[in-house]
Amino acid sequence: MTKLGVGTSNPTPFMKKTDFLLLSFIVFILAYGCKEDDATSTIEVVSSSINGYSFEDDLNNIPKDLKIEIVFGKAVDLTALKSAISIESNSTSVEVLVQLSNAGSKATIEATLDYNTRYVFTIASEVLTGDGASLEKSIQLEFRTLEDDVIRSMAPCRGTVDCLESVEWNINGAEVSFWVYANYPFDLENAAWEDLKQAIIVVHGQNRDADNYYQFVSASLDDLNLSESTLLIAPWFRDASNTSSSDMYWSSSAWREGGNTSGSTNISSFVAIDSLLGLLNNKNHFPVMENVIITGHSSGAMFTDMYALANSTEELIDPKINYVVANSQYFYYPLDYRYNESTQTFYIPEDCSGYNSWPYGFTNHPSYISGIDEEQVNNRFAGRSLTYLLGNDTSNDPALNTTNCKATLLGSSRYQRGENRYAFMNEFFPENQHSRVIVESIGHDGEGMYKSDSFKALLTDLIK
Repeated sequence: MTKLGVGTSNPTPFMKKTDFLLLSFIVFILAYGCKEDDATSTIEVVSSSINGYSFEDDLNNIPKDLKIEIVFGKAVDLTALKSAISIESNSTSVEVLVQLSNAGSKATIEATLDYNTRYVFTIASEVLTGDGASLEKSIQLEFRTLEDDVIRSMAPCRGTVDCLESVEWNINGAEVSFWVYANYPFDLENAAWEDLKQAIIVVHGQNRDADNYYQFVSASLDDLNLSESTLLIAPWFRDASNTSSSDMYWSSSAWREGGNTSGSTNISSFVAIDSLLGLLNNKNHFPVMENVIITGHSSGAMFTDMYALANSTEELIDPKINYVVANSQYFYYPLDYRYNESTQTFYIPEDCSGYNSWPYGFTNHPSYISGIDEEQVNNRFAGRSLTYLLGNDTSNDPALNTTNCKATLLGSSRYQRGENRYAFMNEFFPENQHSRVIVESIGHDGEGMYKSDSFKALLTDLIK
């Protein structure tokens, strides 16, 4: 039997085991304790941008009004950050303004620079927080400012808060403001956009949520790597809420069929898009603009369809215009006929008074198209490039108008109403330039439609 060798100089097997366990414990504490200390001694950069550009981008056209934004993994000390930051050109330091937000974790660095000058921005690897954390290594960024005061390119605006802007016009002697979301400040007088080859104007639905539709299409542009070459505009046909005296607004839904603004200005909603197209046709500001796509979903689709019919601007501008009508439930018909889904034939209804009144037909059309012959309007419409983007899921559509005979004559569902108008155009205007794209398993869903592979493929095809 082996005895415990207490007090002996030679360790027993039991003592060897305990010593090993103790040593392992010490190693564990040292290893993981040090790792914890290391983690608290460094601070990470969560995100960074310079005037909207990523730090990894080609930084040769930075505006002279510099704005760098950096989000850190934890709050930093303002005094320490100011001490660590420098911006230099030819060894000459530039005065900077440093501010913190988001509980001290977001830094905004601003400075006024010279044109056509190379600069180096640095954040030294110094202690930046109250608990002694510093960057793992210094940040150093080299960039060059614009060669002059002409803006030729910039990073697209992201999100919606910073992308809302008003466009100022003088229309019929009235100074008015029209609000839009846009990924570039397209109405700048000192801009000559060298990269913007196409524009998309996307019109919101009945909820007037232009911000949502801006984000839906913006996401698809990012997926297709088209954000750098595409101007995205989401007009806001706003109601009377929180408007100023100069703001264009519509108290009713008449905006979707070309109705005039409320208040004293009496400007058609179609004129707002005419004015946007006029800006895009300026070759000094948009020297490479080739295509404009006007699209809308639901009530926005109704607007798009009616604008494709009514506007006279298309023939006056150089960029090619394509219209994409997504899931409208209301359609204009150039003739008296409607489609009978049961017999699969066209017929002239006899039991629905006023079924050819605007916006369902030409009768009582708005003043916007006064003076233009009905046949001319209809033939011109047939010749315009228009795509019906139809979601074929009809299972849930509580917004569908199923009570007004003018609407029910158009079809049994939102999807079928698009199919019926497409069939009508092929029957009575066989030389038409209209086409159809089906979005499988998507119904009355603006986000689903504009983020679908079908829309992305259509978009790619239209701008190629």
